[in-house]
Amino acid sequence: MIFSKRGNRYVSIVTLSILTMMLAACGNDGVWANARDVAASQIFGRGQNHPHTREQINGIPYATILATIENNVPSLMVLGYVDGDKLQWIASDSASIVTQYGRVVRTVGLPNDIQFQGSSQLDILSQNPHHIDNVEKYNLSLEYIDGAVKNVGLACELMFDGEERIEILDIFHDTHRLVEVCESTNDKKIKNIFWVDQTDGFIWRSQQRLLNGNYDIEINVLKRYYP
Repeated sequence: MIFSKRGNRYVSIVTLSILTMMLAACGNDGVWANARDVAASQIFGRGQNHPHTREQINGIPYATILATIENNVPSLMVLGYVDGDKLQWIASDSASIVTQYGRVVRTVGLPNDIQFQGSSQLDILSQNPHHIDNVEKYNLSLEYIDGAVKNVGLACELMFDGEERIEILDIFHDTHRLVEVCESTNDKKIKNIFWVDQTDGFIWRSQQRLLNGNYDIEINVLKRYYP
């Protein structure tokens, strides 16, 4: 992947034909193929970063998120592939992120990509997070590339931080706000925030710090994926 730098933003230089080849090579799954077509027609064809209205989002027949890295322009991403609880989201420049229970566990197309982030046990975010009312403690692990493959352990705490009604593109959600604070084995601290649906624990919004490059990424779910 080749990157050009615009200010503080890295932009991958690919053509639509290369992206199509990449997506086709990832498998023959019908969902992936459909997402490729959506990316081409809905994103490339519009000539803009993301649709601005709920009506436009409703016109896209697949789950979608809006991802913002640092202070850059938000990027629309469509669901391209489902692997159990892992969801891979693709952007128009071929960059992608993988989420699991709302947590970013992998990135592709960013400097110092995350290769793996997870727990030896079931992620706390998968266990009815809308019922959390005490401080939960657990460990996570992170693998990333920074010249070479590196591994970092994280000691984390998750706590309830109040109720909040949020709006995502004209739709309101009543949520529990959860704050996750993690300290790494190399003495770095990160703070993540998750807005969890009060009814079923679905994570509608998150602000996550990716330890590998200290990126801040905010994700808003515009259209939810239902298995």
